[in-house]
Amino acid sequence: MAQNRINYLLEKKLAQQATPAELEEFDALVQNANEDSALREALAAAWLQFTTTDQLPQPEADVMFNNILTTSEGLHRQPAKVVPLVRGMNWRRMVAAAVIIILLGAGTILYLNNNSKSKSTDTSAPVIADIKAPGSANAILTLSNGQQIELNKTATGNVAQQENANIMKLANGQIVYNASSANNAPLTYNTLTVPRGSQVVSIVLADGSKVWLNAASSLRYPVAFTGNERNIEMTGEVYFEVAKNAGKPFIVIVTQGARVEVLGTHFNINAYNDEESIKTTLLEGKVKVSDLPAGSQSQQSAILKPGEQAAIYHSPLNIQHSPLTINHSPDLEEVMAWKNGRFEFAGNTIEPIMQQVARWYNVQIEYRGAKPTDNFMGGTSRQANVSEILKILEQTKAVRFHIEDKKIIVSKP
Repeated sequence: MAQNRINYLLEKKLAQQATPAELEEFDALVQNANEDSALREALAAAWLQFTTTDQLPQPEADVMFNNILTTSEGLHRQPAKVVPLVRGMNWRRMVAAAVIIILLGAGTILYLNNNSKSKSTDTSAPVIADIKAPGSANAILTLSNGQQIELNKTATGNVAQQENANIMKLANGQIVYNASSANNAPLTYNTLTVPRGSQVVSIVLADGSKVWLNAASSLRYPVAFTGNERNIEMTGEVYFEVAKNAGKPFIVIVTQGARVEVLGTHFNINAYNDEESIKTTLLEGKVKVSDLPAGSQSQQSAILKPGEQAAIYHSPLNIQHSPLTINHSPDLEEVMAWKNGRFEFAGNTIEPIMQQVARWYNVQIEYRGAKPTDNFMGGTSRQANVSEILKILEQTKAVRFHIEDKKIIVSKP
């Protein structure tokens, strides 16, 4: 069959405008694709072409993708299947692959129902208010003398002078420390705090290391690295690209209970108080992850290789996990989604998804009745209004939302 015809049928299917005859023709394509690799590739190409047109904004593409999931006959009766993510695969190609798997009945879906009951009735509650994505980086820089500078109200150029370091704000909002190499300078600390409801903030430390802070995060660091180690402290979620210096290890202390030592590498640390564990994910180089307190007989540590993730659970009495565990194949696209400007649901239940929403949009989350326990796949841009995020999740008919001022009410349909 010609590619143009496949494109046409898929577009009609996604838009829920296909006639009965067109649906029958499309279903026949799906069945034949099970044995025809060329046809599968044609279906994937159709999806990519359809979702990369200028006429289809990203949030609408996400919703349309969900439409095909929630309208496919017998979808919820299919057993769920985990499909490994190919490293380096971009989001659109991942979706294209998922669409073909779904159409072939393999059971990989945006909404993975925990029971076999089909939910065909639309009981989603309309969202009557909306909350915009963060419009600025509302970070606060606290100097060593206690002075606080609201960076979103500070002009570009020189921000402050601290001992032997000059602090600059660039036109893109990045904060840069330029320090002399004098080793006899006093060791003083600054703190960068990024509140809930703020855009991601980036900073270049005095050693040239680059750091990105997610909303509801903080970083305490020396104005200049004058000792034998480069010690910093963090809370929340932070991504590091550490400048190499074999003679001066870079050490991150996570105040919730972890220590990460590196020489030069790229890694992400998620250490929010409301998460069950501190997760360190290595993208490049090598890091040593230890739980705190350091030096105790019960301390555990592990050296990570690129593509691995260490999790330190907050309570060592958690009988389901040891204090430190290693995931050898984490979903790197999910880990880096916040820095890349996206939400990735990645098979999570509604609670961790809404934790991300709460931090980014600076809203409160309230659950009424039993919490939905279903799992969600897919994602969308962090620049979308909150109603667009909620609409995508509601398309599954597994959850519904209601907005009251700065509070999102979550319930089962």
